[in-house]
Amino acid sequence: MSDPPLAPHPPDLASEARPDASDERRLSLGGFNVVLLLFGSLLNLVAYQTAVPLLVGAILLTGGVVSLLLPKWGGREERRIFIRLFCVYWVMAGVAAIYASNLGDYMQLNSDPGGFHEISAYKARGFRLEELRLLTEGSLAVVVWASAYDLFAELGIERERYVGILINVLAGGFTGVLALKMARHIFGEDLYRFRRLTWLLGSCGLLWLFAGIHLRDGMVLLGVTALAWAWVRFVSRPNTPMRLVQVTVATLVSLLLLPFLRAEFFYVPFAFAIAATISLILGIESNQGRLVARTLAALGFVCSLAYLLTAEESLQETFLQRNEAYTEGMYEQHGADSLGTAMIVGQSLPLRLLLGSAYLYVFPIPAWGGFQLESAYNLFKSINVLFFYVVLPFVGLGIWQLWREPARRKPGLIFCLVVIAGFTLGIAGTSLENRHLGAFFVPLFLLALVPDTRDPVAARLLQRILFVTLAAMVVVHLLWATLKFA
Repeated sequence: MSDPPLAPHPPDLASEARPDASDERRLSLGGFNVVLLLFGSLLNLVAYQTAVPLLVGAILLTGGVVSLLLPKWGGREERRIFIRLFCVYWVMAGVAAIYASNLGDYMQLNSDPGGFHEISAYKARGFRLEELRLLTEGSLAVVVWASAYDLFAELGIERERYVGILINVLAGGFTGVLALKMARHIFGEDLYRFRRLTWLLGSCGLLWLFAGIHLRDGMVLLGVTALAWAWVRFVSRPNTPMRLVQVTVATLVSLLLLPFLRAEFFYVPFAFAIAATISLILGIESNQGRLVARTLAALGFVCSLAYLLTAEESLQETFLQRNEAYTEGMYEQHGADSLGTAMIVGQSLPLRLLLGSAYLYVFPIPAWGGFQLESAYNLFKSINVLFFYVVLPFVGLGIWQLWREPARRKPGLIFCLVVIAGFTLGIAGTSLENRHLGAFFVPLFLLALVPDTRDPVAARLLQRILFVTLAAMVVVHLLWATLKFA
């Protein structure tokens, strides 16, 4: 079954009148990339007082583009999204560098980013991955950063933090490539949706944070997205034996590697397998495909459930320990009288899941809390919440259309919906940290691609939902002000 035909919309008369309109558009996009590159270069030059970061960035950008010339990996659209995201994240790395070098950003210089730079640039040599895990969480990210520091040191480049940050920028670009491949499996060669996906990935404040600050989250995002891509690719054509082999290998590799990026993510491959099971049952279109898919899904579900039941005690212990640690951290950071702490953290589990799930997408409250000159971390988070005020209506309408129109329920979209719903609840019940949820933003953004604003009906619905969303956030901020100052 294919998607229902879209409502007619007027043709692009300008493009019809000018055969070279697409060429002009490509030139325009290329010109904007050049502006981004120059602006990012200026920011990094001012921050570091040397042109060496520009050289490192040029090497990594060139290497990334060359890799996307390989058949079955790259393509014109893959190169386009990679270059755009690399340029955007390069600018944000420059913004973060200004905060660190010129404004003394304590968080970047002394907290986790400073620690990651110190250990990966100077202390990781000679340690194996398992040994590094005893010294720091995120040991796989440390190994990747350390390899980059060592490689560029051989070229005479000092072990400054811009090397590690540019690895994060590179990871962000490749995340975009994988996201585009997932969109292609779901929507086909839909350039309209590819452009929106590029906008989503390039405008998200949390992804700016992942790329621009020396944290492991950029590599966590890349690892989770790679596994999600393998599953979306499989559920799109589950009758293909080679794809079954590939997703099995990807899952086994993820089981080994994801815990070295974030310890509690050892359960992500099992959660993805269960999400794929649900998507295969609900989303397969042909009877033959449904039979094969349900057989495979049942086997995968039984295996995953057997493991989870076997490891039930250790899982409960891990979640309880993490929950206690995150709760104590929130009390220390925000205080017991914080609005979020009082209204969400201290509530019963069902209420915490409900309120916390919404809070993850509208944090921080107030939205302007991060607009200051102390930390780029808080700046990016405040920009992120404004971004989500606009994106949530797309996601909401996309989910509503999946519910109302069975023809849209492709297995890949059902997989994305189950993944983001499950991990939203899981993170709301544990850390309540939207930075952890950011690892699953690609499935969320794919749901935001469902509405087609070329359809006048969908466009009007989006406008109404956006108005309601903004009105709701005004009410929330008035409530915050009342509770804070009354």
